[in-house]
Amino acid sequence: MRVPANPAAEVAGKPRRRAARGHSAASEATRAAVLAAAKTVMIREGHAKFTVRRVAQVAGISSGNMMYHFPTKQHLLRALVRDLLEKDEAEFTRVMQDLTGPSARVEALVRKLIKMGLDGRTNRYYSELHAMAIRDAFAAKLLAKYYEHGMEVAAQLIAESVPAVDKKRVAAVVQLIAAISEGTGLLSGLPFEGTFDPNTIASLAVKLLEPALRERANEA
Repeated sequence: MRVPANPAAEVAGKPRRRAARGHSAASEATRAAVLAAAKTVMIREGHAKFTVRRVAQVAGISSGNMMYHFPTKQHLLRALVRDLLEKDEAEFTRVMQDLTGPSARVEALVRKLIKMGLDGRTNRYYSELHAMAIRDAFAAKLLAKYYEHGMEVAAQLIAESVPAVDKKRVAAVVQLIAAISEGTGLLSGLPFEGTFDPNTIASLAVKLLEPALRERANEA
């Protein structure tokens, strides 16, 4: 699969400083622990309490060590978004790369994204990131880059199965899938008294979206 030239690095900004020889393993372990702590703070305490100091406390490291790896909140946010993007890219590839037809790939993407939105921790994590982005222009820009790159990777995977279809058409389908999955995730967190069935939503979305690619291919 051909993907954008290191999109994760673009989201993250400048390459991070590498630790000295002999300390790289410990440095990477510290970074991983900090990112896990940052995610925990975001989920359990919310974006309002998401500070470098609080994350360092939860990670159990000194302020000096924290400042070495993540001098500012912006550095920490970049790393979190890069981590999300790298994991999503790997997951999209995993669920779609062995599927040949556009219908199968569209269904795999729809169901994967909706499943992500139904996970309680994942739902809360993204909700807090979105809430932060409302008032934080830096966070909003990072989140926009995250979605842009994620949709580009997904569109490339689907486009491979329908090479005759205009890439803008495929991109629009992926954008609609993203909108459906984001809305489903948002609604799934509410205490509905009636029926709210994400599986039915996923099935209907596939039926509606797949013909848009098939008919276009037949026209070409």
